Amino acid sequence: MDFNNLFDICIYNYFLNHERLADLLNVILFDGQDTVSVQDILILDSNASASLLTGNKTIKRVRDHLLLVSIDDQQCIIGLEHQSYADKDIFQRIMEYDYLSYLRQYNVYKRNAYEKINGVMTLAIYYGEKKWKSWMKDYSKTKTIRT
Repeated sequence: MDFNNLFDICIYNYFLNHERLADLLNVILFDGQDTVSVQDILILDSNASASLLTGNKTIKRVRDHLLLVSIDDQQCIIGLEHQSYADKDIFQRIMEYDYLSYLRQYNVYKRNAYEKINGVMTLAIYYGEKKWKSWMKDYSKTKTIRT
């Protein structure tokens, strides 16, 4: 049995509940203040694929969760990535996810100028047992150049 995959599925299903999503966003983004309510959250299709603007490449990515959230009468798109292990490449994947979210909105905007392009952010939530310090290893290898 693949326990990492089982854990990912359990976390995915756990956060299909709008109350849990609102609590998570309020704790992470608003220091626990009751800013986001259940009615402010819409779960979007997390499959993203697009033809890149440069070249003839297409890419397809699937986020763990993709939400349209209303905050103070403004909408934004928030992606959630659940990590059960330290993955030094998560930053690259998050950039691709966010790019595809903007590209999807841009393509709709091109066809209908009344549409808005909303801000996009992604939260990576690590549930692993060990401290995630892979970025620290890479960062510590860089040297400071003094002039």
